Amino acid sequence: MKKLLTLWLPWVALAIFGIYSLSDTFLLSVQEVREGLPWFGVVINFVLRMIPAVLLIFALGLFIEVLEEEYQIGQIKPRVKRLLFWTPRIALLFFAFLVSLFALDVFGQGYGFWQTMGALFMHLLPVWGFLLVVAVAWRWEWVGAIALTGWAIFYMVMAGGFLPSVYLMMAGLPFVLGLLFLLNWRYHAELRLAT
Repeated sequence: MKKLLTLWLPWVALAIFGIYSLSDTFLLSVQEVREGLPWFGVVINFVLRMIPAVLLIFALGLFIEVLEEEYQIGQIKPRVKRLLFWTPRIALLFFAFLVSLFALDVFGQGYGFWQTMGALFMHLLPVWGFLLVVAVAWRWEWVGAIALTGWAIFYMVMAGGFLPSVYLMMAGLPFVLGLLFLLNWRYHAELRLAT
């Protein structure tokens, strides 16, 4: 019974987390409808909140699967090796794209051209950082592990007063991707042969 509980507990926790993320995103959308946001704005916001939530849940599931396979059979299946190699890289590119969308709000601030360009540059600094991290971590996975977990800790310390969904997107997803890069570093030779 203890072994069965150990095997199912992470998956049950992940399912609860997924239900929480979906309900939080849904409740935010209901609130936006009540505030009078047009339906297309509600749909766009829902999708933009769901993409990082789905990426986070998938990455957590992959993390659990890798640890389970290592624990149960002592090795990782080839399909999971390929997923472990590609998931943090592609998910980090998606994450950088989503963060870059937040920079678009500078165009509605009424700044002049040069002020807008300066504000856009400042808003895109984290994006350039994430792109640099994915470029370096493609070869040296430990850099991605350190940089992304460091970003998650920095964000949690510096940001305040946000909704849980914002924390999950801006800190949770990079933290889990950092863990996947750590596993990439741990299984570096095996993953290179599998891809």
